[in-house]
Amino acid sequence: MNFAWLDRWMGESRASKPGSGPPERNRVRLKGRYQIPKVGREPGYVWYVNPKVARTSILQLLTAHTDCSPCKALDQQDFLMFFKFGFVRNPWDRLVSCYFSKVVEMENRKFPDFSGSEFRDFVGYVERCDLRGGDRHYRLQSVLVPVDTVDFVGRFESFERDARLVCTRLGLPVVELPHRNRSGHRHYVEYYDATLRRRVAALYAQDIETFGYSFEG
Repeated sequence: MNFAWLDRWMGESRASKPGSGPPERNRVRLKGRYQIPKVGREPGYVWYVNPKVARTSILQLLTAHTDCSPCKALDQQDFLMFFKFGFVRNPWDRLVSCYFSKVVEMENRKFPDFSGSEFRDFVGYVERCDLRGGDRHYRLQSVLVPVDTVDFVGRFESFERDARLVCTRLGLPVVELPHRNRSGHRHYVEYYDATLRRRVAALYAQDIETFGYSFEG
């Protein structure tokens, strides 16, 4: 797997020529079927939000120092010049976190059509869902964070280091970045047997290949 695109952000800012057509032809649509990214203009960035991947911590950082807000479209010039980034997480780990925060801790108010109680039941529920257009908490991360568009992909597993890289790139204060909203559960490998591991691997094969993840243990 070639991860050269992960380091593209370290190069110089890319320039582009203003378009000469009507204004609507010089706009890049950010809002799609799947999400509305958050954008800041001073400094300029596009953050592709990925739930269950330190979203609260990142939002707290950006709103403290920038004009971070949802954005449906950007001028083409701005889109090309702005720093575009997102964060991803091991898919097996992310699904366990989703189960505990949205099913166990919220008493299943997030997924009212899910009638089970165990993690195994939840995997079966997700297997019946639309992973490209369904709820963002179990949606494919490769849909939420478009690798052909972003300049940098950070990882939950190295969040503090990668968040500092984002701060440096945006010229923001490099401060301590605690992980907010931690789910109270054991290491994710303890919730899987061989069968569940294979089922989740099949569900998130695209993410596993795209981001180079593997099951620990």
